[in-house]
Amino acid sequence: QDGEELLDHARAIVAMHDEAVARLSSSKLTGRVRVGANEEITASQLVDLLGRFDRIHPRASVEYHVEQSNVLARMLGKGELDVAVFQVAEDEVRPTDQVLWNDELAWAVSATQPVTEAPLPLVSYGTECCYLPLATRVLDATHKSHRHVFSGQSRASVEAAIAAGLGVGVVSRRQLSDDLVEWEPPFDLPALPRMCQIVRHRKEPIPPIADALVSELVVELSPPVT
Repeated sequence: QDGEELLDHARAIVAMHDEAVARLSSSKLTGRVRVGANEEITASQLVDLLGRFDRIHPRASVEYHVEQSNVLARMLGKGELDVAVFQVAEDEVRPTDQVLWNDELAWAVSATQPVTEAPLPLVSYGTECCYLPLATRVLDATHKSHRHVFSGQSRASVEAAIAAGLGVGVVSRRQLSDDLVEWEPPFDLPALPRMCQIVRHRKEPIPPIADALVSELVVELSPPVT
């Protein structure tokens, strides 16, 4: 019992120590950083990272946006963001991009509900996601008729629509599950391109505070080497 009480005090002492060290060793970088990310990055990941970044750089401020990849790319191009984390096809990666991980895509259907094939019903994240243009381009290349039946803004809504049998959708292979299985089309389809989750910053010159955030994002979000 005494040990458990001492442990509570020890944790409080360590927390106060860490806070004091952070304040004494905090940087002098200032300015505002506008950062955006897609849904591939979880809210908890970004909240923890931005909280730590705020403690290290108390004189700076961060403005955070969650959008789909195409929206983030446009905002970055217009100068509305300083840094963005989003997906692009492998052949669209720029030399200045930091690649966090590669992603395999798959055609997914419901594990229990059959899907009609003519015209093929498509479930997607909408026109602002890069998956829909990829899917329609592949189907058009084979002259396969298709129709858009469902558009969702979140991963949960798209997965639910596919699982309910509304149609076929292009998803990350990591999303396949007992409810969402890989579709085996009765005709030949070109392979879907590999995707890359990247960190991209606006055109130079990039402010020092934004450069510091890019470094934090790469360290924090890159998967561990196995």
